[in-house]
Amino acid sequence: MMSKVNMTISKQASKQASKQASKISIIIPAYNCETTIERCILGITKGTYNNIEVIVVDNGSEDSTKEIANKLADKDDRIIVIHQNNQGPAGSRDTGLKNATGDYIAYCDSDDWFEPDCLESLMDFLTRYNADIAVCRSQIPGKIIDYNPFEVQVWDKDGAIDAFLEHKKLNGVLWNKLIRRELFDGIEFDKTLWYWEDLAVVWKIMKRVNRVVRFNEAKYNFYVHPESMCAKKYSPNRIYSSLKVWNKIVEDCSDAGMEEHSRNATVARFKWLYGDLKLMFKDDYDDKESMKTVQCIMRQTGTIGIKSLESKKDKIFASLCIADLNLAKTMYKILNRSK
Repeated sequence: MMSKVNMTISKQASKQASKQASKISIIIPAYNCETTIERCILGITKGTYNNIEVIVVDNGSEDSTKEIANKLADKDDRIIVIHQNNQGPAGSRDTGLKNATGDYIAYCDSDDWFEPDCLESLMDFLTRYNADIAVCRSQIPGKIIDYNPFEVQVWDKDGAIDAFLEHKKLNGVLWNKLIRRELFDGIEFDKTLWYWEDLAVVWKIMKRVNRVVRFNEAKYNFYVHPESMCAKKYSPNRIYSSLKVWNKIVEDCSDAGMEEHSRNATVARFKWLYGDLKLMFKDDYDDKESMKTVQCIMRQTGTIGIKSLESKKDKIFASLCIADLNLAKTMYKILNRSK
């Protein structure tokens, strides 16, 4: 006869098993990340959510990344390692997605790592609020930010789109989200994009959601690697990607049924491209044609774009960029000479 203690343990185990009935596929695009890939993988496999598959897509690494990943896979059959030629970030994300068998999809960059209860927390909120996507807060380890960890926000489709376009509480990265697998049906990553390939896909997904929940606990650790693509100097690939993705978002919002989001999309593109323009100035990037294209879009957006900027300094500088790019670039260098 089973004792009360054993019955309690059995019930708890059964409850835990039912909570983890759904399988999560975690996709890790990996390229030359031998110093961080083990921490990334073990941060997932040693976590509190066990019904997982970890898909490591080795994107043509030239260091010992593949050997480290293979060794970990030999010890844990939940780890799957796929080797391919370098197809860029979009190609590795796409390969992982095509090989995923889980009910839910999550992504983790190879130099980042999950908190032990990251996946369990995401699944808990997604289930509790009957959402299609659960989003957690990310953090840069060692950087202290004052925030309320108990804040929870829930959006319907229109609210999620507006929050996405505002790009504060809900952004375009994949790595802090747990997403129902069906939302990816028919979606492929654009392999011409070397930047913002996840932004383009998250946008497509946002047009399909019914409900999104975001909780404010930091469960994802973000590491700014000095050799990461976003840390490198400005490049033609970056402005090409920004223009292609945001022009598509604005175009989509101009279509029938999404007109109410059109203004917000136009403003969001203005702010994003204004940020790109400042990065061009900072890195002394001198592609006059790209700069003129950005200036033209900013000019078309006009006052509503300028008013959307938070600081008076940015409002003035954006106005100068619209009026005279050469003068704006000179002023940027003068104002930031000591930085």
